[in-house]
Amino acid sequence: MRIGENKKGQFIMIAIMIIAIMMVSLTVTMYNASTYYKSERWEEYITLVDHVKLNTIRLLESSLSNHTSNANNTSILQANLVNWQKDLKKAYPGLGVVLTYELPNGFYEAFNMSLLYNQGLNLSWNQPTSISTVRATFTLSLASIGLEGYRFEAAPSVILKILNVTSTEMNVAVKGEDTLPIAALKKENFNVTGANIVSITPQYDGNDLLIYKILCDKTIPNPAIVAVTDPRGIRAVSVLD
Repeated sequence: MRIGENKKGQFIMIAIMIIAIMMVSLTVTMYNASTYYKSERWEEYITLVDHVKLNTIRLLESSLSNHTSNANNTSILQANLVNWQKDLKKAYPGLGVVLTYELPNGFYEAFNMSLLYNQGLNLSWNQPTSISTVRATFTLSLASIGLEGYRFEAAPSVILKILNVTSTEMNVAVKGEDTLPIAALKKENFNVTGANIVSITPQYDGNDLLIYKILCDKTIPNPAIVAVTDPRGIRAVSVLD
């Protein structure tokens, strides 16, 4: 009888151990699954935020590009932003995507200058150093994950500076909103009034890091007028007497 009882007891212990192992394994599996899906979902939200931010900046660039080709169209930015707000709600239904914006109006200190903005846009042209810029501050909320008040600012810009003019040559610096040189510009990106451009040569400069030497086919008229259009389509015009 004792031998039978011992075997029965051993069987019960083995069964309990098997059940315990199965419960632990099941718990671990469920935890890993829930953690995986939470991680995957969170990565989707991060991607969404990055997507909204990137495409909002691209919209600013496009608006500034259009404005530099038609300076009288000062409502272009606000019209584009209103449409963008609507498009976001349609593109992500049920996520509670809300994007609001603030546009500067009046004088604003930027690039060591006091710039006069009109609905977020400014063209300070026909100077030795000229600027085309757009500026906006955004607030993004995602009700589905409780994200509120994520703020970011963007100010796509082109800064064109005439450094010097000598007969058929002109040296200019072209910088972006980060005040770093805009590289890889070619002959088709520039236009000199009253002269044809023969070649564009990028050169290192101790102050501006990168400058462009513009060689023309004849003497550059006075005042010297040069225009640049960067790869985003943003234009600026500078004048040097």
